[in-house]
Amino acid sequence: MRVLTEGQIERLFGILNQSSELIQKSRDQSYLDSLIETLGAIQNGDDNDQGLSSADEKKLINIYAAFDQDDYDRETIRKAIRMAFRTAIWIALRIVSRS
Repeated sequence: MRVLTEGQIERLFGILNQSSELIQKSRDQSYLDSLIETLGAIQNGDDNDQGLSSADEKKLINIYAAFDQDDYDRETIRKAIRMAFRTAIWIALRIVSRS
């Protein structure tokens, strides 16, 4: 059961990360801002992201299609979101240290 949960955490983190990176590159904004948009879109079930090219919007729809909230319990979702926020912090610290 624990292995399955770890796999689910990694799978959900992958969805969050892919979406955030796609939005980040398309809009030239921070990973954190993109992650917040991703979480909002997943929570609201809104995969129609304005401001993206049609190709990127299709990619985003495919990424979101892999998410089914019923596949994850609350703890799994919490851990995946925590991993995504750690990634955002790591990226921000890396950018600051280069300055």
